[in-house]
Amino acid sequence: MKIQIYVEHDIVVRHFINSRVFELLAKRGHDVTLVLPDNAPKRISSLPDEKSTFLPVHIVSMHPERRNIWKKLFLLEKFRYRLDGAARNTKKAYAKLQHWKANALFSFFALPIVRQVYIKLKLKRLSQLGETDLFKKLQKDKPDLVIHPSVLDGVYFDDLIEFCKALSIPLINIMNSWDNPSIKHGAVNNPECLLVWGEQTRQHAVKYMKMTQKHVKVFGVAQFDVYRHSPRLDRADFRAKHGLDRDCRILLYAGSSKGTDETAHLNLIDKLIDQGKLPPMKVIYRPHPWGNGGAKGGSILSQSWKHVVIETSMIEYLKSV
Repeated sequence: MKIQIYVEHDIVVRHFINSRVFELLAKRGHDVTLVLPDNAPKRISSLPDEKSTFLPVHIVSMHPERRNIWKKLFLLEKFRYRLDGAARNTKKAYAKLQHWKANALFSFFALPIVRQVYIKLKLKRLSQLGETDLFKKLQKDKPDLVIHPSVLDGVYFDDLIEFCKALSIPLINIMNSWDNPSIKHGAVNNPECLLVWGEQTRQHAVKYMKMTQKHVKVFGVAQFDVYRHSPRLDRADFRAKHGLDRDCRILLYAGSSKGTDETAHLNLIDKLIDQGKLPPMKVIYRPHPWGNGGAKGGSILSQSWKHVVIETSMIEYLKSV
């Protein structure tokens, strides 16, 4: 089979390319090609090369106007007026990320009737922009299968669904993160086949994406395959590296997002342990690799904690913050 795999995000490279999982398809005799967008150097910090994969890499330019339209339709879907609490919370979350003018515009465009007219106009414009480099590549190469691991959004997501359907090319989408089917999925089209982590995410795809059960396949979590490997450090080495007693209790604080005041959380936990309001323990702080140490991450390395230790592999990252 001739298989094209579309990659457009750092985490997809880390979870699906660096794991070399798709190379198994090539080893079984399939003709496998990776396809990246022309703006990949800005989107992907570690581009696939001969050191990370033996699969050939092709570049196909994205279409800025089509991408802009899909982004607007995506946000419009999040701003829809609904009664259920989950949808309202999703709307609030996305509203916090937008400028006040964008909030006002999308709140207006999301009104009943106005929304239908807006979508119709945007889809009409998309139909006038169909002859893109991506469409031409699919039309010329005629792959037997297209695979798209993604966050269910991005420069290829909606176009691949539309173009593969028009050209009768089978398309498999693979979710990357736990929240993709519930709050981050595309606005207009659904994948022909979606691979999800487990039963919960299958239910989310059915409930929130309105997909049918037969089009959603429970397939597992690519990035968790790393736990099949032996750890680089055993428990004793880890404790020694972080200056922890052999028998002390350890609490892991895993950083989450740029908007969370993680410094305040850690200060409070450190204080409560010192006061005896929490049992004796050591706290290992590991920031999210894209979270900048939270809202005040620039001050984390200057803190004087008694009970909090920064996980050593992330210290250089925090220095860069």
